[in-house]
Formats: sequence, C-alpha cells, structure tokens
Amino acid sequence: MPLRPLRSLLAIGVALLVTVGTAVAQDDDAILARRLERWHSAWREGRLTLDRGAGIEAGLARRLYGDDLCREAPQVLSSHKAGLVELLARVVLAPDDDGLDAMLALAASGLGDDRGSLGPQPDLVREEAHRALGRVTSSAAIERLRLAARGERDAFRGWRAGIRFAALRALGAVRNGVVRLDVEAQLGAKDEFVRIAAAEALGTRSHAHSANALATALLRETSPPAAIAMLDALHAIVVANHGSLDSRTSRDALAAALASLGRFDWRCDLVVVELCRRIRSVRSIEPLIAVLERCADTRDVDDKLRSGTLREAAHRALRELTGTLLAADRPEDWRAFWERERDTFAMPSPRDSDDGAQRTSSGFFGIPVRGMRVLFVIDCSGSMDESLAVSRAEGTTTEAAMLQTTRIAQAKVELWNAVQALPADARFGVVAFSDGVRRWGKPLVAATERGRSALRDLLASLVAGGSTNLYGALDEALDIADTRWGQDVDAGIDELFVLSDGQPSSGQLTDPASILAAVARANRVRRVRIHSVALGGASEFVRRLAEENGGVCAVR
Repeated sequence: MPLRPLRSLLAIGVALLVTVGTAVAQDDDAILARRLERWHSAWREGRLTLDRGAGIEAGLARRLYGDDLCREAPQVLSSHKAGLVELLARVVLAPDDDGLDAMLALAASGLGDDRGSLGPQPDLVREEAHRALGRVTSSAAIERLRLAARGERDAFRGWRAGIRFAALRALGAVRNGVVRLDVEAQLGAKDEFVRIAAAEALGTRSHAHSANALATALLRETSPPAAIAMLDALHAIVVANHGSLDSRTSRDALAAALASLGRFDWRCDLVVVELCRRIRSVRSIEPLIAVLERCADTRDVDDKLRSGTLREAAHRALRELTGTLLAADRPEDWRAFWERERDTFAMPSPRDSDDGAQRTSSGFFGIPVRGMRVLFVIDCSGSMDESLAVSRAEGTTTEAAMLQTTRIAQAKVELWNAVQALPADARFGVVAFSDGVRRWGKPLVAATERGRSALRDLLASLVAGGSTNLYGALDEALDIADTRWGQDVDAGIDELFVLSDGQPSSGQLTDPASILAAVARANRVRRVRIHSVALGGASEFVRRLAEENGGVCAVR
C-alpha cells in the first residue's frame, strides 16, 4: 500500500480512538453525576443511614454505586458516608456541568428554600459536598460556580436559592482576584444567608484587600448571624496578615467593629473584643470599659448584651492594652483610671498575656465559673457509681489523706459548691443524662436561696444507672437538632460544663468525631464556652470537647 493512504488511515484511526475515548470519558462523568443524584434522592427519602458500621446491603450498594465502584473502592460497602465521599472524589476529578450541579445540590441541602425532605445528618452531608467543591480547580467549573454565586437562575437545571449559598462558600477556596471581587459584591445581597456565605468565603481566603469591603458591609448590617460572620472574617484577615495590614485598613476595620458594640448581642461583642486585642489602639479602651459597665448593670441592661464570658474577654483586653491590674467587677475603678490617664496615656508594648480574667470563688472541679447563664451537664450512667478517690483537704496527696467516694457523689458535691458561690444575678440549670435526658431549670433558675433549695432536691433524686447518651444531653443543652446553617438560635446560656466518665454508648450519635462536629456546627453562632470534666481518667473526646469550644478540661 502506498505511504500516503497508509498515513491517512492511521490518522483516521487515531481520530476515532480520541473521539471514542472522549465519549467514554464523558459517559463515565455522566454516570458518576447520575449516581450522585441517586444517592441524594435515596438520602432525602430516608433510605440511607450514615456512620453505621454494619455495612451496606449488597443489592442497594450495586444500585447506588455500581458494580465497578464496589470492586474498585470496596470501602463504599462500609457505610453510605464512605460511598458519598468516594463518589464526590471521583466527580471532582472531572466535574462536568451535571456533576458540579449534583455536588452543589448536596452542598445546598437544608439551606435557603431547601429546608424540607432532608435525610439524616444534613450538616455532615452538606460539609462533605462543600469540601469536595473546594477541591475543584478547572476554569470551567469555577466559572459555573461564579454563575451560581451571582444567582444566574437560567444556567442551572433545578436551580434553588441554596445553590447560591453553596457556590459562594466553595469560592472561598479559589485564589483569584476576579473571584474575590465577585464574593465581596455579595456582602450587599438582599438575602441574609447570601451575606453570611460571602463573609465566610472571604474569611477563608483571608485576603487583606477584603477587609475594607467587610468593614463597610458591617456598618450597614442588621442581622446578628451575618454580623458575626463578617466580624469573624475580619478577625481571620487580621490574624492571617499580622503586622502587614496598612494602618488605614486596620483603623477602618477597628472603627467598624467598635461601632457594632452593643448593636446586636454579647456574641457579636465577643468577636469585637478579640479584634481589639489584635488591633491595639487607644480608641478601644473607653468602649471596653463601657462593656464592663454594661455587664455589671443588673437593672437596665438587656440580658442579650450581658455575659460572663464577654466580661472576662473585655477585662483581659483592657489589661493587655493598658498594663493595668484592676478587677473586672470594679468598672468604676477602670472609669476613674481612664479619666485620670486619658490625656497622657501611652500604649505599652505588647507582652506575653497572663490569665487576666477575674478570678472567682466559684469553681467546678477546679474550673472557675464565670458565666452569667450557666448550664451543668452531669453523667448519671451506671459507671458513675464506681469509686473515686478525693483528697480530704486541699493540697494533700498522700494515700492516708485520700477519701473514697463515688463518682456521682463527688459530682453532686462539686455542683452544689459551684452553685453556692454563684453571684445572685447569675442563673443556672442542670441536664442529667444516662439512657435518657432530664433537663432541670428551663428557663434557668436564679442563684438565690430559693433556687439553691430547689437544686438540693434535684441532687437528692439523682442516681447512677444506664448507658451514656452524651449526644442527647448536648443536644438538650445547645439545641443541636434545631441548628440550621446561618440561622440565629440562642441557646440561652453563655457557659456550659460537661461531666462524663466514659465514651458515648447510646443515643442518636455515639461516634465521638461526629458528636464533636455536630457541637462545632451548633456552637458556631451560639459562642457558648464549653468546659469538660473527665472522671476516672483522661478522655481524648472529653478533652477535645473543651479545647475546640474555648474551654478547659479537668481530669479526675
């Protein structure tokens, strides 16, 4: 055969192979998108359970994931969460429009106008999809995310408002100046949830140039959750660009933050105080003194503006900014100091922070109680009847000086002593749990003689028995089940103490990682400080519960 016809045949063959290969790849992408959509439908219909170790029925696994995926990635047979993660990972490798839309639909679950027909643990499903979207890098996929973030309805089959929010959060991982401007523009969106998503995305990016847009948006913001998101984003930018923010940007960011003090509630003010610590300025001192005065006023100030944790944070900031060691519960002393020193005051150099918080006589297993609305979560499971060695007197550690009691008996003693030392304007409550959960003090009880007398009756009724439904107790304390992304749900407390002597063993969630993630999502806006006590030895789960929520863990 002549050479020219042979070359022509080879070229045609190569072209056919490329065409067939492309068609197969596109077909594979389409199959993955359809599988992800089927998974979503089955989850919404309640046919899937997550985080179960018993595995998946083989027929259902083949229908959802396909024989090929079951062979290539046998981990999908362990749980539907593992199956979802694998499907998302494969779509990320080649996200066509249908695949990207399927991921956006999952990431939008429970957001905006998609609040019904949700399967179990929507937060977990949404966050897995959000993480996958953050790994998308193709220019075509990013452009589609930009269309979704702007609300281009005609571009999306089955478009829902929640997709806009999901796209904005995903764009937080994209390092591109044009994308950043797109996200900043959404800080002025009419929908509150869009503004929250935009602020979170900018906080993730932590680009210094976004500080001005956030400060401007904060000045006109009217929603507490959106204000918290914007303040968090400003804080993230200040931390990420420590020492490199220009003075004007820092000044404008601090001015916007200080202008928001007292406009919303103590949770927003808590973030403002942290910004004052980061952006050191004389202009913060008088507003911080006003925070101490507000927290000390038990008559004319709305409880939403008062908090023990806010008072502690403001006191710490004042000590760091002034180098002055006055008490948190003596705002009049701080006011007199400032009136005397204002005209000649010079900001001291930053130094290593001490524990500048006001010490109190109230404590629970050695952890100071500083909240104004305090809830104690007490484990009453069967293992709490086991013995516990405690010292007869402070500072004694010899074996002869140790006294044998039970874990639950010591918990009662510590709880009683902590409440006895609370100031009269504080309020408290108790959640006791084993298999079930019992809430006492809802609404919270004033720390008066009458309230303490009622507590004595409760303590007498607590006995050890049953399993450890810790998630149920935390749900009761923080309203975890009612948490929706971006929604303002006030738990009614500012400090939570959790005592347990074992791992979760019953209830809706028993996996420690899943419980910690659920608490983190619920506490994102609530800002409750969570302390923990591990009886009977150290517990990684109990330690992380405190450390990840701004608290302290005690081990006994």
